[in-house]
Amino acid sequence: MLGTRRLPFPAFSFDLVHCSRCLIPFTAYNATYFIEVNRLLRPGGYLVISGPPVQWAKQDKEWADLQAVARALCYELIAVDGNTVIWKKPTGDLCLPNQNEFGLELCDESDDPSDAWYFKLEKCVSRTSAVKGDCAVGTIPKWP
Repeated sequence: MLGTRRLPFPAFSFDLVHCSRCLIPFTAYNATYFIEVNRLLRPGGYLVISGPPVQWAKQDKEWADLQAVARALCYELIAVDGNTVIWKKPTGDLCLPNQNEFGLELCDESDDPSDAWYFKLEKCVSRTSAVKGDCAVGTIPKWP
């Protein structure tokens, strides 16, 4: 469950994150929850959301906000099929910080995105360059 603290995984741990009918307010609190998923997803990884708010009646604002956050983080829209959307995370930090309504900014260079235990959720986007060694999809960096 996403709450107020980082999930207990190092940065860039997953090739794919799938959320099915989880009803997480990804765009609440300046998109803090989406930013946490972004921290966990490897560069070039995929985010799949199925169920609300993807194209659900009466959730147009939530769906529009979710798309806006994905665009602000430069995620590539791969597919929207019914109530399922697939995005691909960019492989670098080149587009960030991007002008956006959520005020998203890159984390300070001193931030270690792999500090996961008992760390509060950050309102900044983890830098890909903050993790030493390969972290692209298909490689598994050693966690200290």
